[in-house]
Amino acid sequence: MVKRVQKLPLRLVKTSDGDYIASSSASVGFFAMGDTQEEAIQNAREGLAMFLGLEDDEFELDITEIEETE
Repeated sequence: MVKRVQKLPLRLVKTSDGDYIASSSASVGFFAMGDTQEEAIQNAREGLAMFLGLEDDEFELDITEIEETE
């Protein structure tokens, strides 16, 4: 049986302090933070998996936007 892989949108914002905030419309009110893009993405992956009850191989993150604040 082939597992269906969901694509979850992920938006990254680089703050004026240089940190990154990740949010996803797949879960209203969800966000994760990190010192780097990679850390924010990993934290978002772990948080979304736990919150949505998904296994790591059941979803992919689709980075839809990377924005920098002034």
